[in-house]
Amino acid sequence: MNVKQIGAVFQHEFFSQWRSLTYWGIILWPLAIGLVFAKYAQWQLPEQIQKLSSQQVAFIWGVGTPTFIFMLCLSYATIMASSVASDKTNKRAELLLSMVGAKEQLAGKVLAVYGLIAFQLLCYGIGFCLYSVWDHNPIGSILLSQTPPFFIGYVVIDIVVAMLMVLVWTTEIAAYVNDDAQTALAVIPVMILIMTGTAVAVLLNVDWRGVDLGAPLRIIFNLGFAMPPVGSMLFPTLIINQGFSYFEAILNLVLELAIMILIFRTSVKQYQRGLLSTDKKNPFMQALSNDPLTFHEHGGH
Repeated sequence: MNVKQIGAVFQHEFFSQWRSLTYWGIILWPLAIGLVFAKYAQWQLPEQIQKLSSQQVAFIWGVGTPTFIFMLCLSYATIMASSVASDKTNKRAELLLSMVGAKEQLAGKVLAVYGLIAFQLLCYGIGFCLYSVWDHNPIGSILLSQTPPFFIGYVVIDIVVAMLMVLVWTTEIAAYVNDDAQTALAVIPVMILIMTGTAVAVLLNVDWRGVDLGAPLRIIFNLGFAMPPVGSMLFPTLIINQGFSYFEAILNLVLELAIMILIFRTSVKQYQRGLLSTDKKNPFMQALSNDPLTFHEHGGH
C-alpha cells in the first residue's frame, strides 16, 4: 500500500465530513438524548440512582452498549455510502482510480471514519467530565464506579472491530450505486445485519439466572456468532450479564478480524469493479456477483 495516497484520502474524507452538518448532528443528538435521561433520573429517581445495584448497572450496560454500537454503525455506514455514491454518480470515481489505487482509497476512507469516531468519543468524554463537574449529577460516576475498567476498554476495541466490517461492506455495495436513489440500498443489508445482532443482544440481557449456558451453547456463541459484526454486538452483553470471560470475548474479536482480512481482500476487487460499473441493477446483488465481465469491459486487470 502507498502510505502517502492513504494519507491524502484520509485527509480529504476526514475534513470534508468534519465540516458537514450531518456529522455534527451525529455527535450532538446522542448527547441531547443522554442529557434528557440524566436530568430525568436526577429529578425523578434520586434515591433509586444512589441505590443502583451491580445487577441493575449490568442491565443498563447490557442494553445501552449494543444500542450505542448499532447507532454508531448505522450513522457511519450512511456517511460512507453517501461519500462513495457521490464519487460514483458525480463521475469522480474513474479520475480517483487513475490517481489512487482502489486499496488505498478503501483504506483511506475507513481510516477517516475511525478518525471521526475517535473525535466523537473524545467529545463525549470531555462533555461527560464537564457535565459531571458543572451539574454534580452522580449517575455517571455511579455507573462507572460499578463497571469493571477492562469492560470499557473492551467496548472501545469492540466498536473498532464492528465498524470495520460495516464500513467495508457498505463501501463495497455503494461502489455499485449509479443513481442517487440507490444509495439507501447500500445501507439496508448492513443495517439488517447489525439490527439482528442488537436485537439478540437485548434479548440476552433478560434475567437468565435459571438457565445454565453450558459448554455446547458457549461454543455456539463463540464460533457461530464470530461473524462480524454480530459477535461485536453480542459479547458486551454476554460479558456483563451472562458470565462470559474476557478470554472468550477477545478470542471472538480475533476470529472476527481473521474473517475480515479474508473479506477485505475480495472487497478491494469488488470496490474497484463497482466504481467502473455502469449497470443500474440493484447494487447489493451486483456486489454479491463475481462476474468479472463488468470489470474487464472497462479495462480492469
